[in-house]
Amino acid sequence: MMMENFSIYKASDKNYIQYKQQVKNIFWQIPAILLTTLVCTGVIAQEYPGCFMVDELGNKKDLTISVCGLFEEELPEEVSTSSPTAGIYQIPIKGRLGGTPVVDVTFNGNKTYEMLLDTGATRTFITQEMADSLKIIPSGQGIVTVADGRDIELKRGIVGSISAGDLEFKQFIIGILPPLAKSPLLGQDFFGNYDMTVKEKLVELRIRSSS
Repeated sequence: MMMENFSIYKASDKNYIQYKQQVKNIFWQIPAILLTTLVCTGVIAQEYPGCFMVDELGNKKDLTISVCGLFEEELPEEVSTSSPTAGIYQIPIKGRLGGTPVVDVTFNGNKTYEMLLDTGATRTFITQEMADSLKIIPSGQGIVTVADGRDIELKRGIVGSISAGDLEFKQFIIGILPPLAKSPLLGQDFFGNYDMTVKEKLVELRIRSSS
């Protein structure tokens, strides 16, 4: 007995025509699916991180989350999109004075001075000469205790920004040393909230963990 192909649709049936069109669409989608699968599998070894598809114009379409299900933390470390020094600020050391690191500090984005990075100073102090150059208008004064135990009265003011290495603060309060003082100090009010490591040629500041 000869077996005949069985179908629930007749050739003239409208549903049968729609069924054939659906099969045709699925057939033409197969190459694109295969291409996406191949790209997603091999992309980790490529220079471009993530999962992507290249269109006819050579443009990359990111499919990392939508198709491949990859997330940033699943990418290899060597092609990670996050900075390898995230949470770490580095300040180059230019020299040392009596063992204390000397670093470049920039004020208001355009004036840079050498200052002592003094772990024993609770506040940041600049010289009167620096204050004049930065056109700082004193906004108050206070009493500070110096290394020999004396209490001295100092003026204070505000700078628009202060930065050393990668770390910057806006609207920063600084103290102004007496006219005869010549050694400006970068103090704990700048770096005191970070864990510090002093190396041979740089200072590393790490964001302090809450634990």
